[in-house]
Amino acid sequence: MRKGKKQEILELINTLYQAHDEIAGYIESGKYDDAKDMLVQCQDSAITIGTAIEKIEGEGTVTVSYIEAYCDTVYQTYESLNTPGNENARKIQKNLRKQLLHVENSVKNDITEKREIAFFPYKASMWDSLESVYLKAKEEPDCDAYCVPIPYFELNPDKSFGAMHYEGNEFPEGIEIIDWQSYNFEERQPDSIYIHNPYDNWNHVTSVHPRFYSHNLKKYTDELVYIPYFILADVDPENKEKVDKIKHFCFLPGIINADKVIVQSENMRKIYINSYLEEAKALGFPADRKALEKKIFGTGSPKLEKVRNTRKEDIEIPDGWRRIMEKPDGSRKKVVFYNTGITALLQYGDMMLEKMQSVFQVFKERQDEFALLWRPHPLLISTIKSMRPQLCESYEKIVEAYKDEGWGIYDDSADLDRAIVLCDGYYGDASSVVQLCQEVKKPILMQDADADYYHRLFFSDCLWEDNRIYYPLANYNLVCSTDIYTGETAVDQINDEEEKLETFTYVGIYSWKNYYILSPGRTKRSALCIYNKDSKECFFIPVEEEKKVWANFRGDKVFAFGKYIYIIPDYLVIVRVDTEKWEIEYIYYPDMGPAEGPTGQAACIGERVYIPLRCRSKIYEFNLQTEKLEPIMVDSELQGIDTLCFDGRLFWMTGIGRMICSWNKETGESKAYKNLPENLKTNDGSEESKVDMSFSRSIAYRNAVYFVPWFANMLIEFKDGEITEIPLPEEEESEFTIHRTGRSGGMKYCVIKRKDNKLLLVSMKNRWIDILDLDTKKVDIVKIDINCEAWEKEQIREGETLHERKISLPVFLNMILEKP
Repeated sequence: MRKGKKQEILELINTLYQAHDEIAGYIESGKYDDAKDMLVQCQDSAITIGTAIEKIEGEGTVTVSYIEAYCDTVYQTYESLNTPGNENARKIQKNLRKQLLHVENSVKNDITEKREIAFFPYKASMWDSLESVYLKAKEEPDCDAYCVPIPYFELNPDKSFGAMHYEGNEFPEGIEIIDWQSYNFEERQPDSIYIHNPYDNWNHVTSVHPRFYSHNLKKYTDELVYIPYFILADVDPENKEKVDKIKHFCFLPGIINADKVIVQSENMRKIYINSYLEEAKALGFPADRKALEKKIFGTGSPKLEKVRNTRKEDIEIPDGWRRIMEKPDGSRKKVVFYNTGITALLQYGDMMLEKMQSVFQVFKERQDEFALLWRPHPLLISTIKSMRPQLCESYEKIVEAYKDEGWGIYDDSADLDRAIVLCDGYYGDASSVVQLCQEVKKPILMQDADADYYHRLFFSDCLWEDNRIYYPLANYNLVCSTDIYTGETAVDQINDEEEKLETFTYVGIYSWKNYYILSPGRTKRSALCIYNKDSKECFFIPVEEEKKVWANFRGDKVFAFGKYIYIIPDYLVIVRVDTEKWEIEYIYYPDMGPAEGPTGQAACIGERVYIPLRCRSKIYEFNLQTEKLEPIMVDSELQGIDTLCFDGRLFWMTGIGRMICSWNKETGESKAYKNLPENLKTNDGSEESKVDMSFSRSIAYRNAVYFVPWFANMLIEFKDGEITEIPLPEEEESEFTIHRTGRSGGMKYCVIKRKDNKLLLVSMKNRWIDILDLDTKKVDIVKIDINCEAWEKEQIREGETLHERKISLPVFLNMILEKP
């Protein structure tokens, strides 16, 4: 029996004791009719108590037998008052009390007190976040647990309720389902209610039925408990950058209204508490740390418990799956769990759809070795209908084509754990599923729709010495050198274990005596890397954390003078490196606000460096000898300056605006040339906007100036006042071709260098080098010959999550094949 119901019965019994006192008083006063009326009320109350007990506990309980005895005593007392005589009021009271005391003691001792717990899941696939708690509650003899799946609605783009869904028939076998319409929690008022949806009306994609919003449930229970339906990567509470990415999960209606919140770890508990307090303060919402510390518990997620306890031999595999998973000889293929999430599709749109199709092609070609188990996020289709309806038709066509071809498994069931346990590796988007796969030691490769753009062998700067170029490879700790005529490539490992798995570790390179100076990209460490060419050893010069991005440079914006190297990064300072002490100092621009950066292509004339601003027609003159910085305003039609070069007499500039400008520093005269090519074609075949035409580099050579557009298969030569297009070769498709839509997909060259009459351009589309003879306009093409697979394998560490910008999908699949 429920604790509350038992208490109600005991309170009713207490009123009967009080009635006995009144009955005795009436008898002593001779008011027999009043005494008889009170006895009738006692009889009715006793029958009500007995009926309630039988309804809950069933018939034949000892307590009901005591109630029957009590009723018999009441009846006999009533009959005795019909022939009044020598009635002893106190004796009657004593007899009634004695019988009622038997009832009271039996209620207290013979009726087991039970708690009632209601579980209100909404998605069957998310039930594993509550299941183990429910099963434990069901096993407890003093607890009644009810699984009551609740309906939810898709939200239309205008946030109105769309189609209603109910998944009560999709829950695992053995889970007793209670119909949500028959379970009246308002009347039953369960002791505890468990939920895994914290959003109420804060979601943009779906909404549970408003009756089950947390603020309403809270009214009808002593304890509202929220357990997240997801698992997050467990991060250090002191890592602000990572905490900021997940803190939006920590202040939601379900958390605000809950009496108890259970999260996956103590670290996550600290993050929830701190983030909740931070958001509450920002919104003027009352919050108390001590109360939150008593409310939020880091005791672990039931999802982890469920996946740990699921065994492969206990899984029932559908016949259709088995056919795809088995080879003709009956042996089992390797199964790869492909998980596509919501965030990536919202972020990348059509690019993500293209990525999915390319993934399917890889697995289709390798279906003799692998069975692909594709499991989209259960709310993916609802999300794109609500937030990206223009993607819906294309996505549904991809799904139907995949199903129709029949070579892969499509899993839209509620059983996530089956997919995790069956698979030999996980490939896909960032998701709470990743943490579950880590828990059971599955190899993991994170999908990146944008990975092709950065290409595993992409680099953004190089040195050109003799017939070789030297460059830090963006996604590996490697310094490579390539023969520009043969494409033969040699590699040297940078001994930097801390950065081994980072992407874009080093981006800029500059040669100083026997060293390469490498600028940090997305490094954990905030430092310049000083790499010894002979010993292959390196050391690091710390950069202030907030200036880390300022230390990024390209080699053509680095200038040496005396013992100093001056780095002109894109932002707000000049970095001065003392090559004797290997120390850094910063030189700040006078009168420059944050809105005026970043800087564009710099030009050096003798001891003076000219540094343009990309957001204003302003150039800083930096004297390398005196270290003085002086601003110069340029009277130009350009609103900002991207590229700057000097032909011996004039500066040549490009920037915002479809034009090329010359500028005479001595006279201040500026002239604009606007007759640029019409209908310029980009690298991806689309037309470049007239307004948006921009250049990545300008180069002065002899009596001409050359401009390299960001997005075109051509150079523009400006000579004797005339503009001439110099076409560059179209590139053939290859196994390394980058396919990407949008502006970046049309970008042609990532590195541009000039040496004498040769212009070297590194293709962003393929691993090719174009070498243009500026005199003859002849172009030679060389393929960079480097085998990346061996180096990709070097990045693999057992048990660590891999990222596609470092490891290609084919290498990951080969790794899975090699595992026993």
